[in-house]
Amino acid sequence: MLDSTVVHESVRGQGLQRSFHELREKRAKEKGCHYLYSTVHPENLASVNNLEAAGFTLQFTRLMYGGKLRHCYVKRLIG
Repeated sequence: MLDSTVVHESVRGQGLQRSFHELREKRAKEKGCHYLYSTVHPENLASVNNLEAAGFTLQFTRLMYGGKLRHCYVKRLIG
């Protein structure tokens, strides 16, 4: 599960979120994980775009985390 990635506003736009996703994916593959999961607020377009560019697909949208709307994404790593 990609728990969270926070990029300070002073360094946004430098591809750090994508780099962090790549590192996590590499480690997940090394550990034999089959899937990666991530949630994101539907209006967080930068994160939505980064997830989709990394090959994640939207599975559903629902209220989570105490009533906050979230898109739920998955990426298959193996098989």
